[in-house]
Amino acid sequence: MLVHPARVRPLSEKPRRNGPVVYWMSRDQRAEDNWALLAAADLARETGAPLHVAFALAPGYPGASLRHYDFLLRGLAETEAALRARGVPFHLLLGDPAAVVPEFLRALGAGVCVTDFDPLRLKIAWKRAVAEAFAGPLLEADAHNVVPCLVASPRREYAAATFRPKIHKRLQEFLEPFPELPVFPDAALVATPPVDWGAARASLAVDAAPGPVPGIVPGPAAARAALDQFVAERLPGYAARRNDPNAGAVSGLSPYFHFGQLS
Repeated sequence: MLVHPARVRPLSEKPRRNGPVVYWMSRDQRAEDNWALLAAADLARETGAPLHVAFALAPGYPGASLRHYDFLLRGLAETEAALRARGVPFHLLLGDPAAVVPEFLRALGAGVCVTDFDPLRLKIAWKRAVAEAFAGPLLEADAHNVVPCLVASPRREYAAATFRPKIHKRLQEFLEPFPELPVFPDAALVATPPVDWGAARASLAVDAAPGPVPGIVPGPAAARAALDQFVAERLPGYAARRNDPNAGAVSGLSPYFHFGQLS
């Protein structure tokens, strides 16, 4: 088993069916170091079913401009290439996730769907709609937190002083190396053409200003390079200088964490 079972919980109690396993990617937009993707791979390997990854691109999102969508799409293009190198097809679904995800699962004949953990109200609403419409089970895997959120504490926490010890108590259980994503047979890959990223960009209904930020490269490879640079050059002085905007001590990792391009 690739994934600690406490990372995964059912969002519906429907029985698993025969058919492909789908990872509905949302918050964690990367092919490496992704517990939700690895949980889906576990399920696919159990029965020899093909593994598919789908991302639902909503035409608009509260507060999002072209700047956000450009970063997201360019990162997803890199993720698609990494998945295809492992024999896993990537599907970009255009439209309201609550509608297009169940439609895709039906058309594919999916047996089970895994998605990543996200506590935002809008994402919870999307998951609830998919869980109700999909004939098979919908599972959620926490790929965002070292200690899974629902394991760390069963209640709302109001102070770091009381919450931090609960995290530290479980760190050794969950702070473990990521296994590699297995390589899958390419039969499903051959039948799935690459994504038309130009068409995806044209489908957006968002404010074109502000545009992309020059000098910030999106994608998991750039995220890892930014992390390596931060650790080598700025981490030693981070604790003392991170609140000084003139010190140049910040990590610069926020956009990569926000779009799940870095674990």
